[in-house]
Amino acid sequence: MDDLNEYDEYLVRVTQELLHNGNKKLCAVRDHPTADLVEEFAEILESAKDEKPLQKFFTAHPEVLAQQLGAGCRWIIPKPQLGGLLEPDFMAARLDSGGLKWVAVELESPSIDGLFTQTDGNPTEKLRKGIQQVKDWRHWIENNLSTARNSPRNGGSGLVEITPRFDGLVIAGRRSNVREDDQRHRRDIWHTQNIEIHTYDWLLQEARKMVPIHFVADDNCEECATYGR
Repeated sequence: MDDLNEYDEYLVRVTQELLHNGNKKLCAVRDHPTADLVEEFAEILESAKDEKPLQKFFTAHPEVLAQQLGAGCRWIIPKPQLGGLLEPDFMAARLDSGGLKWVAVELESPSIDGLFTQTDGNPTEKLRKGIQQVKDWRHWIENNLSTARNSPRNGGSGLVEITPRFDGLVIAGRRSNVREDDQRHRRDIWHTQNIEIHTYDWLLQEARKMVPIHFVADDNCEECATYGR
């Protein structure tokens, strides 16, 4: 610790705080999805009628979801309690140059007709629900910031250093339901509301890309070695 600067010491502290809250750190080097696990995700996705089996799969195998939430090691917290009133599907945190960055993940059904309406380009019912969920979580955290950051041992949500300006990610539908104008609508929502919208096929494709990258002999992780895990 003596050779760390003040900022590094802060990153060590938040890492230990998340650990003490019972949240396992997923290492970008060691905790990567295997090819078999990614194909299991593909099989579950093909048969899923709603988001429930996908929620169960990601809770058991968060490394599949974690790979798509930015570079580096991170924490994936399933179903954190926001005052007993709200319950995000997942809250994810990772260290970056700005400190601890949080992303809220909302899973909607893969079985929807489309992301946006053909008539006016507004989000369809399921997508609109997912976007509103992220807004509701932000509103609650803004009004209950101390509780949100406190440890669950002290009645808090354990979302260390979170602010109400966290990013959102809504996953819904399949690529076959995406229309030409959807990319523009998704980009507008990201620019105005900091909420990304992707299909489950995007998540599967990105997971498949990660598998061959991790066939390396060296399993040393500089981030974990510096800040702990």
